[in-house]
Amino acid sequence: QQSVEIVTATDDLAWVEFTGTGSATKICMDGSQGPEAMLNRLKSDRAIEPHFHRTAQFQLLIKGKMTFPDYEMDEVAIHYSDHCVPYGPFVPHGDHEMLVAHARQGGVAYMKDKEVRKEIHRQGRELHGSEREVVWQPVPECPGTRRKILFGYADGPMTEIFELPPDA
Repeated sequence: QQSVEIVTATDDLAWVEFTGTGSATKICMDGSQGPEAMLNRLKSDRAIEPHFHRTAQFQLLIKGKMTFPDYEMDEVAIHYSDHCVPYGPFVPHGDHEMLVAHARQGGVAYMKDKEVRKEIHRQGRELHGSEREVVWQPVPECPGTRRKILFGYADGPMTEIFELPPDA
């Protein structure tokens, strides 16, 4: 496995409104050179229909709340799905803002389309974790550092939040 660090400043990017939805996005990386990333603000209390993406996806909930049929996520939280794994519906609440990241262009496919349903990855994973649901753990090899593991697997995706000492 290879790690690549990508830094994208979003302050200078303009919000682009989704026509007639009250929602907006900032395209941070368009996927033409590999990764795709969007900063999204979704209108509160408007259900997002069940769908999937054709590539694995991380959604980092920065602000607000998201309600799914079986669980709820509050800021700061992460939602992950393998390629072609359907999820939703979900409803954003509050001052909702999230970063969506794909390793490559992912597109969106809605479950209401019968042909699209033939592409479902039935063994795929949908994972989620909220910062409020886990406790801090020390990081023995880094004194003064602690972490929260939102979810993590030795053979799959992992998401952690780190708190570092000053000047680390």
